[in-house]
Amino acid sequence: MGFYVSPSVNVIERDFSGIVRGVANSAGAIVGVFNWGPVNFPYQISHEEELVSIFGKPDSDTAPWFLSASSYLAYSNNLLVTRVKTTAMNTANALGDTSFLIENDELFTQTSAVDLAAAGTFAARYPGSIGNSIAISMADYNTWTKTLTGTIATTANSAAIVGTGTAFLKEVTIGDTLKYTVNSTDFSVEVTEITDDTHLTLATAMPTGVAHTASGVSAVADWKYKADFNYRPDTTTNQALLNSAGKDEMHVVIVDAGGIITGTAGTILEKFVGVSKALNAKNNEGTNNYYLTVLNKSSAYVYATDVIDDSNVGTDLLAATGNDPGVNLSSTAFKLLNRNCTVRLSAGDADSDTYTNASFQNALDIIADDTLYDISLLFCGKTNTTVANYAINSVAAIRKDCLVFISPQDVSDGTVINGSTSIQIDKLVAFSDALTSSSYAVKDNGYKYMYDRYNDIYRWVPLCGDIAGKCAHVDNVADAWVSPAGHNRGQIKNCLKVAVNPNKTQRDTLYKSNINFVISMKGEGFLLYGDKTGLTRPSAFDRINVRRLFIVLEKSIANAAKFMLFENNTVFTRQQFKAMVEPFLRDVQGRSGLTEFRVIVDETVNTPQVIASNTFKARILIKPVYSINFIELEFGAVGATVEFNEIAGIS
Repeated sequence: MGFYVSPSVNVIERDFSGIVRGVANSAGAIVGVFNWGPVNFPYQISHEEELVSIFGKPDSDTAPWFLSASSYLAYSNNLLVTRVKTTAMNTANALGDTSFLIENDELFTQTSAVDLAAAGTFAARYPGSIGNSIAISMADYNTWTKTLTGTIATTANSAAIVGTGTAFLKEVTIGDTLKYTVNSTDFSVEVTEITDDTHLTLATAMPTGVAHTASGVSAVADWKYKADFNYRPDTTTNQALLNSAGKDEMHVVIVDAGGIITGTAGTILEKFVGVSKALNAKNNEGTNNYYLTVLNKSSAYVYATDVIDDSNVGTDLLAATGNDPGVNLSSTAFKLLNRNCTVRLSAGDADSDTYTNASFQNALDIIADDTLYDISLLFCGKTNTTVANYAINSVAAIRKDCLVFISPQDVSDGTVINGSTSIQIDKLVAFSDALTSSSYAVKDNGYKYMYDRYNDIYRWVPLCGDIAGKCAHVDNVADAWVSPAGHNRGQIKNCLKVAVNPNKTQRDTLYKSNINFVISMKGEGFLLYGDKTGLTRPSAFDRINVRRLFIVLEKSIANAAKFMLFENNTVFTRQQFKAMVEPFLRDVQGRSGLTEFRVIVDETVNTPQVIASNTFKARILIKPVYSINFIELEFGAVGATVEFNEIAGIS
């Protein structure tokens, strides 16, 4: 209160409008093995098409993780994907270096120019054999369409071209279109082989007939991708022209040469129009237009790892005079390409089956930091007890804001999927018993059989992605504290059958081990029939809905409470906190998340000793709502002459 001298009206404003905002609780996450994509770098995915684009199509090695992820995306559009590093991983590159590896964009920026030069001019964006399918082609003013030195001779019914005074190795690139005229007939044929400076081979033979045989014919080599661009590269219209530094402009294409990415060899993946050889060139928008910078910033498929020159592409690539690529603009024009710079990448490999437990643990460590990554539903795909326990103990138990969904390991003998039902049940129980007892774990009964449209086959896929997806689905149609199981919300998508379809006795055995099961229901498909967590001791937290309720409450209130930090610990501040929290809890109560609550912030918890230690304490007591797991229907036959009120226990 201020000190007042004379009579006046003084206004004091107090802000009691602070509110607790409910947090989103349906952020999924998977750590797994994929054929493509950044390594040890969490990437946000919103739909299956994006999953394919970033992490590649599945094969027999990667399908358990890819299809688990796609199963989750059938229920939700919020998935954080982290690709683990396998033991023999390397990145496809221009020089075919079998030890070259770039894991992700962050590590690329930290790699020295000397180390990058080991790759030559270009490297694949991500590790793996998919990168071997990529080719990069560049053309400038000279190679867009190039009049060849010397003359050529043609022979009827032959694809061979013989040159006189020619320099095919220096001036022509495989894939170029050779254009020439024989006896008033124009020909445009693709070059498929260059033997030496005087001999090359075309894609098709000259037609039969003496009229198609000639010698001393002039020829032009057109860039293979000339028709895909609207103009001949010359001089960029910005700084290069102003500085009289001509002929700096190039066109670049990224091509799926092997057809692995698109399914069609030769498909153009990306085009970069009018990029510059100049280090400091700018485009019309004022941003850097240097081709290395543009590709490294914008390409989804390659890094430009070194400036093109004779040493990393081949001798006689560049003209003898002028500025080399990669220098600042000056009054001197840039060297022209003698031939189109076309590079095919090689030596990429993922070895998707060569991973270790440590590979997964390292990736899990990355997403364990709740200050960087907001996740609530972590599922493991294909896993074992070592990795699953690490996810429970070193991620979920540390973060305290997410559940880990775990499907059992299908051991080498295949008994979890293909064994007799009794053996399957024993294996499931043994796997479950080897896991840490935790309310942050959710276990299921195994695998679903689904169609893999990318390979036109059916595969067994862990159910953990679906169970996590059901929780995300519940968040969208109800609330986190509602059970994901049952006939109303528990339907499993894209499921033809399950590996283990337990009967009532077997379900009892599984449920005693805290294993939730997906079962076939006549006329209803496949349903999740269980909502237990992996906590083995009796507790309210042995149910998914209760654990998720407390995650929502704890996370939401903690986010709001951080604004109390560094405020004075007074009665007013404590009451302000209480006034902020109670409306939020009443809202949750009104939505059937809890039955009663109490927020205690008085001197019973904030003693003088607590206050003196610079601490504020709030005790928040919650009575959760429990899901129905058992229904008991009692029917009784009553005689016609008997009144209902005459029967004991009936009112």
